[in-house]
Amino acid sequence: MRHTSFSAYIYVPKEIVWKLMVDKIENPGYYLPGVLDVRIMERHGHTLMREVKAQGMFMKEIVTIDEPHGEIQYALLEHPLISGRVVNRLVSSSIQNPVAPHRFTIEVEWTPKDDDAEKIVQTDMPAQIQMEVLSLKKRAEELERGRKV
Repeated sequence: MRHTSFSAYIYVPKEIVWKLMVDKIENPGYYLPGVLDVRIMERHGHTLMREVKAQGMFMKEIVTIDEPHGEIQYALLEHPLISGRVVNRLVSSSIQNPVAPHRFTIEVEWTPKDDDAEKIVQTDMPAQIQMEVLSLKKRAEELERGRKV
């Protein structure tokens, strides 16, 4: 199993970041290039099943939303190259200080299914995770600037 993570501090209210984390479930193309379509198949409380089509790839996931712990977990059910999970996590750096930054992390635990997938996971995964974190950070900061105008 390959484990990779990337974090960034975001200096906007926690509610804005959380809203984007939840939006990313139904609109992943705003945060990840190459996503062509997403379809929510089932919803049960804080859990849903979705299908995602991306450039030449199809995957099915169970998504679990745990707002009290600031986590959204994506567990892969079907994927042509990998198995495993992805966790998006939001942690406040200070409970007492409402203007303290929040750390947004994407943590990936993937097992490649073959040698070709292993190469892709090793070469592409770290940059993709970093880009996804920084994309959400940028969107959060843009929303906050728009609120203050």
